Amino acid sequence: MELHYLQESDISFLCNLYRYPVSLVQASVLYHQLQKTHSLAMFVDNRFVGIIEFFPVKEGTYEIGYRTCFQEQGKGFMKQGVGLCKKLCKEYGVKRLIARVVENNIASIRILEYNGFLQEVNNDGVLLYVYDC
Repeated sequence: MELHYLQESDISFLCNLYRYPVSLVQASVLYHQLQKTHSLAMFVDNRFVGIIEFFPVKEGTYEIGYRTCFQEQGKGFMKQGVGLCKKLCKEYGVKRLIARVVENNIASIRILEYNGFLQEVNNDGVLLYVYDC
């Protein structure tokens, strides 16, 4: 698996991020929205499989969000991707990662728990998971 910062050359890959493909114009709009965060593109065997975003919360703490391409879901790629991000965080001095997930998103909960995130809060069906790096 390879991670790199999302680049303009990745826009065409974003067309297939969701269940139903979006136009190149829509993918370009998404790319520019993602540029407001620290967004990483994930590739396996030179094939785009998803994105991971980092949002600064406070000094040393980042919230992560992620999306696996629809056709690549269920293959374990995001488990690997989040694991690689944990290693990167140690290199960059990040002290804590948090993730919010709705309680019926079982796949995302499994990804977080597999990677050592612990549930701290349940706020009306939105779960807060925390990983201390």
